[in-house]
Amino acid sequence: MRYLTQSGKDFAEAHPESARALNLDDGLEKDPMVERLFEGFAFLSARLRQKIDDDLPELTQSVLGLLWPHYLKPLPSLMVVRLGLNQNVVSNVQSIPAGVVLKTHAATPTTMACEFRTTLPVVVYPLAVVAAGLKHNEQGQSVIQLSLSLIHADNGQALQLPESLPLTFFLDAEPSVKYALHWALTNHVQSISLSQQGQPLPASDLAFAPTHWADESLSWASFTDGMAHKDYAMLMEYFAFKEKFLFVSLSGLKAAHFQAQNQTLTVDCVLSKNFPAAGQFDEQAFKLFCVPAINLFTLEAEPILKNQLSVDYKLTPMHHFQEQIEVYGVSSVESFSDAATQRKVYQPLSQFRHHADRWRGTQSQKTQPFYYAHTQANVAGGQDMYVTLSDEQAPLTAKEVLSIRLLGTNGQLPKAAIHHDRRLSLQTPLVGIGSVEAVTMPTPILYPPKVDRAQWQLLFEMSHNYLSVLDKEVLKNSLRLANWSDAVSNERNIDAIMALAHEVKNVMRQGLMVRCLVVTVTLDVKGYVNEGEAVLFGHLLHHFFSRHAELNLMTQLVLHIHPSGRVYEWPIQAQDRMAF
Repeated sequence: MRYLTQSGKDFAEAHPESARALNLDDGLEKDPMVERLFEGFAFLSARLRQKIDDDLPELTQSVLGLLWPHYLKPLPSLMVVRLGLNQNVVSNVQSIPAGVVLKTHAATPTTMACEFRTTLPVVVYPLAVVAAGLKHNEQGQSVIQLSLSLIHADNGQALQLPESLPLTFFLDAEPSVKYALHWALTNHVQSISLSQQGQPLPASDLAFAPTHWADESLSWASFTDGMAHKDYAMLMEYFAFKEKFLFVSLSGLKAAHFQAQNQTLTVDCVLSKNFPAAGQFDEQAFKLFCVPAINLFTLEAEPILKNQLSVDYKLTPMHHFQEQIEVYGVSSVESFSDAATQRKVYQPLSQFRHHADRWRGTQSQKTQPFYYAHTQANVAGGQDMYVTLSDEQAPLTAKEVLSIRLLGTNGQLPKAAIHHDRRLSLQTPLVGIGSVEAVTMPTPILYPPKVDRAQWQLLFEMSHNYLSVLDKEVLKNSLRLANWSDAVSNERNIDAIMALAHEVKNVMRQGLMVRCLVVTVTLDVKGYVNEGEAVLFGHLLHHFFSRHAELNLMTQLVLHIHPSGRVYEWPIQAQDRMAF
């Protein structure tokens, strides 16, 4: 009855209209004995049915929590932010590490400011894109032209650039244009030339390449321990935050190209394929010094008095706006008591550090204190986090107060905050950075799918070898498990897989004969915005297949586009990790 009463209150707060229809907030007098009899019988029956149909989460969540903890947690809100240069103080070069804390402006006095963290490092140069557009040369070939200019400080400060100037651009335009730009710059650049005021400059090794595809670039990798099978994490991020993969890097630029500091450097990219005539763009499509950011921040939990009658402890944020914060994870657990002179540190179960002394033989057979954090769905549609403690050395009469450090997120609040004001503020000022603005709207927070046996399906998929995903329907099911978004475009992308075939070949690589698995995928371009998005989806499959290969087997993806018949081949990829 205590659970029913509390759940009724939570339901009434989350769904006030339904609560009024059910008389949950009605003050009419009722027969308490009859009401309790009916409610108790219905409640016990529902709990029994729930237990029968719950797919044994005690087993699946325990395994997933150790091996793939990110699959049990929501995907926080993500967006791309742009760092604006300070015209008054222009630094020569500024290396900004990942983890810079950004805060939005509160939309109303009753809402909190959302906190974001950058997920990747970014290098800022005193450069700006002053012009961009589509041209055609004398041979009628499409040319993507960029104009770069140095930014001079208002105080006349001299600029000193490093010898190499790698640049990363975020492609920000209409969907059809940005996918076409990514397709052209990463697949169909025939040559790149430099000039100043019409005078050609010597240049070599200039090249565009896709970026942010490495495991280290996963937005929540640094916030989740024990992320095995990061290929599924990359799939999840692709379907939830596709904008993160629309970055391209330009390598080969040198400081010597900017010796004439008052002149504009023009970069001409001649394409081997014609760019779509309707794809018009300007300098706003190429944004410098952009970086993904995630809505995660640290805070303290409400102190908890440990007792011998409780197994699980619900974690509540210690914040004035605690109802606007969802607990994402646990950073640390400590406890203190009057009898102890030092704080007791609980180790996370997933890292197995609580057995370290036993394995080294330096202590008794008792393990160190450890904790296990897990989630449960609540009646409001979100998730509550609980922590379970284990301490074999603690006396039964000990009274401990738990001090828990949390990772929190703001649920669906960031979208309203950025819609109110796209400007963000830096928690700690950075030299040379004058402003920060949101380039894309924050994605909605996404919760683990609640379809029947979803966790069992994931465990089954993870237990497969590389041959398991070489079936069209199995591959589609694997992709759908990683698609937590309800966007129709994602399902259209998956359904557009028309055929899948594979064969093992012997190829020569670095003077050695090696076995290579060649995977051929046929995509229907009607399932994508244009061919550019289809090729981007193929790049995702290329990384996915390469991580499923055996250690002694290389992979290569061959992509066929229907109905144009164009063929794209990725380079042979060697296995870069130990097989699970």
